[in-house]
Amino acid sequence: MFCKKCGTEIKNGTFCPSCGTNNAPAGGVPPMPNVNPVNGAPKPSGMPFVNPISGNNGGGAVQKNQKNLFLAIGAGVVALVIIIVLLASLGGRGSNSPKGAIKAYYKAIEKQSASAMLDCVPADLQKDILEEYDISKKDLKQALDDMYSDMNDSYDEDIDKVELDIKKVKDQSKGDTEDFADDVNDAIKSYNRKLMDRFDEKKIKKTAAIKIKVRFEDKDGDKLDTLSNDESIVYKYKGKWYSESAILNVLEAAEDAE
Repeated sequence: MFCKKCGTEIKNGTFCPSCGTNNAPAGGVPPMPNVNPVNGAPKPSGMPFVNPISGNNGGGAVQKNQKNLFLAIGAGVVALVIIIVLLASLGGRGSNSPKGAIKAYYKAIEKQSASAMLDCVPADLQKDILEEYDISKKDLKQALDDMYSDMNDSYDEDIDKVELDIKKVKDQSKGDTEDFADDVNDAIKSYNRKLMDRFDEKKIKKTAAIKIKVRFEDKDGDKLDTLSNDESIVYKYKGKWYSESAILNVLEAAEDAE
């Protein structure tokens, strides 16, 4: 570049070494060309360059939004897990058939498991029982365990095996019964009228009477007791089948735990 005033060649900067004139263009220092430093090609006008390593303000906003999204998803998953755990802690899984309900009840006796017995009673009824008797789930389970111990004491031996023989299943819903919930409600009412009022009988669409033969044995295979032609009632509640006898067991345990 040559000085516009005296013609002296200017090798560095914009000021003339001879006369001192500033030879910078009217707009100041020429701008650097708009070049993408990744591949050397000019980037489109108006598009902000994002450093592929550290990003820029726009990239930070994207990362922040992604982080918020991940946090929201994580919170949703945690909430779902908590709901599942709470539901599972209440038990009340029920069975898919009348036979399944009665088998589950006697399996709970064979295993002498409080949790298995609670699976034979609807979860919402369990919740009502805990509230009505003002007891904890732990108290109820302990009372059921004590009930099993009393049962063993009555035989002077521990029950080790329960053999169940289902003779006949009669669908009471197809008979002359005006209210399918009568048997279940009477069982609950015999312990606590308030619980019967809180139990949503309108959800009970079907009940069944099951003729069974039950044989109790100890660990040596010796017979402890046999129930012949006994009748048990099971009922369908919110899509699952449950045992009426299980309700009676849980209600008796709740009264003992109160």
